[in-house]
Amino acid sequence: MFLCKGLLISLLHFVVAAQDKKDYTCSISLNGNGHDLKTLMNMVSTMQGQLKGIEADVKGRQGYIGCFRDRNSMLRSRIIKHISQLTLEKCRDLCRGYTFLGLQYSNECFCGNTIDSANHRPAPERECNMKCSGENRMCGAGDRNSVYRVRNIE
Repeated sequence: MFLCKGLLISLLHFVVAAQDKKDYTCSISLNGNGHDLKTLMNMVSTMQGQLKGIEADVKGRQGYIGCFRDRNSMLRSRIIKHISQLTLEKCRDLCRGYTFLGLQYSNECFCGNTIDSANHRPAPERECNMKCSGENRMCGAGDRNSVYRVRNIE
């Protein structure tokens, strides 16, 4: 997460400097793909929104955090697979006492207390495209977790 913020800040400084110089013809290369300044500004704006949303949810709000890439190491404190009629509430009950839960592959529930954002990056929402087996809600996909905050037990 902090690496992303540093990159985002650097890109914003670049954009502001380019605008101050009225250099609208400049282009940069990100991963070998040329992007003009307007495209870069749109990308930065999108990244800012995603980061703010993730931060707000992780800092305390209950609810949906986002779709995350998972390579068999995210939310591994408790793993329950092949759940008949999986719903968010059923997974929340199974993950009581943990901070986060992940719905995956339409019938799997994962529980854990931390999200390692350096190794588990947010994925586009369209990649969490499998419906839960027990309700009309997206439950991740292969190697994708729909991550939620578990309700605080009071």
